[in-house]
Amino acid sequence: DDPVIRQLAKKHGNVFATDAILSTIMCCTRSVYSWDIVVQKVGNKLFFDKRDDSDFDQLTVSETATETPQDEGSSINAPRNLSLEAMYINHNFSQQVLKMNEERVNFDDKNPFVQGDDVKEGDVASVGYRYRKYELGKDIVLIARCEHDACTHIPNGELQYANIKA
Repeated sequence: DDPVIRQLAKKHGNVFATDAILSTIMCCTRSVYSWDIVVQKVGNKLFFDKRDDSDFDQLTVSETATETPQDEGSSINAPRNLSLEAMYINHNFSQQVLKMNEERVNFDDKNPFVQGDDVKEGDVASVGYRYRKYELGKDIVLIARCEHDACTHIPNGELQYANIKA
């Protein structure tokens, strides 16, 4: 559903994914919880996506523990409840550590998920997307949408992008 990926697909790349999907695939050999990725083939292009109703965006808890949490149901220690708590903590923390009233970085493309022009500046969480191109061999060109929570100037004046996690 990303309009920037749709535009890029017309001229660049033949494999398209997000940074979260790519990291999930890279770590799949250690994963103890199930996950679901949808791959659509359109012509000679592959689009990796998640299902709209999936728990893919939720964080996993104790994934590399010897014994994973076994509490189920409404217990506060149930894996789903711990995952939701971790997700909310990360979201709120990433917004709390930003400097208030500081200059915002404008990306080349606006946030593709903000609907309408009537959204006020404080209504949407501070997040930016960059689209990176990687050539993997002679026939595979990967376009990845990378999410960034913040950036800072490094000593030589360049912007350094960062993800903020608790």
